[in-house]
Amino acid sequence: GLIAFYIPNSTLGPSGRLANSSEGDVVIAKVGSQEIKLKEFNAQVMQMASVFGRGNPLPLSTLKTLGVDKQALDQLISNRLVLDQASDLNLSGSDGEVAEIIKRTFTDGNGAFIGKDEYVRRLLLQGANVAEYEQERRNEITTRKVRSYLTSAEQVSDREIEEKFKKDNTKV
Repeated sequence: GLIAFYIPNSTLGPSGRLANSSEGDVVIAKVGSQEIKLKEFNAQVMQMASVFGRGNPLPLSTLKTLGVDKQALDQLISNRLVLDQASDLNLSGSDGEVAEIIKRTFTDGNGAFIGKDEYVRRLLLQGANVAEYEQERRNEITTRKVRSYLTSAEQVSDREIEEKFKKDNTKV
């Protein structure tokens, strides 16, 4: 499919968030039927920057020099290609699978789920949108399913390949 993208100039605040939050909904790339928004791109850059900087903030100029912006976009495009393929294969993460991940992630000191209200409160405190967070988890599950589907092809031994080749290419 066609991949087109546009990244407008935008400034990130000290927290790594967009200075103008309305810009975050700008679609910067479209991969098949999947869209990539500016806020997703910036979040991916900041996540990768955290890894490169080992938890310490790095200037945007340094990130661009390291090619983090290009790597972030490549990763988002790759993920969208997988999600687009998942749509063609009718694969997706179910509500139950998303709920299971949430229950395993948001636990108290004893490993028990903290409850929906506390889960929502914690996400909101982090500035996260609950629906977007759950969609990200669904996308992760869907991506795993597609990759599993693609790698689960039947294994064929070298001997079977050789026998098939001889059979197809031997004339009597």
